[in-house]
Amino acid sequence: MNTGTIVLIPFPFAELTNIKVRPALIISTTKDKYQDLILSAISSVYLPH
Repeated sequence: MNTGTIVLIPFPFAELTNIKVRPALIISTTKDKYQDLILSAISSVYLPH
């Protein structure tokens, strides 16, 4: 998977009783043997500073 790719991943609800599939953007991957993905959730909700 490449940086900038949008993927669908399961996000848990706060109480961890259920999950919902949501889009996320691949920001980076780790350089170690695990090659973990660093993601950013994508939302249509605007959260002002």
